[in-house]
Amino acid sequence: MKSIYIIVIGAIYLLSSCSKEEILTYNNNTSERFIHFEKSEADSSDVSFFTYPGETEINFPIVVKSSGFSNQNEEYKIVVMDEYTTATSSDYKIPDKFVFKAGTIKDTCYIKLKYSSKLDTDKVRIVIKLANNENFTKGESTY
Repeated sequence: MKSIYIIVIGAIYLLSSCSKEEILTYNNNTSERFIHFEKSEADSSDVSFFTYPGETEINFPIVVKSSGFSNQNEEYKIVVMDEYTTATSSDYKIPDKFVFKAGTIKDTCYIKLKYSSKLDTDKVRIVIKLANNENFTKGESTY
């Protein structure tokens, strides 16, 4: 008799614990998607106009990766961290927004670096970060 009670209780437990949930995918645009720079946050890049003789502007590539695909173009934003940046706003140009193309997980955007005579003697730094928006949450997907 005791074993029948155990079987009945076990059956009730199994039947009540099962429920079906739809698995969210990146294609249905309801999942949270993360965006991060391809290079590590601790990494940096040096650029010199010395290696671009006669140029007054350099389009410097920045590679950005997403945690999944989307079936539509989506905007993202890169902002300057003023507290760590020694360059003035006249030394660079960053567009207000960039577009991640539909069906891709990697995008290359460009920051325009501008030459000025102070760069002949001084180094300057531009520190950037990705900003959260309705399409992406900033984060790194290391696994």
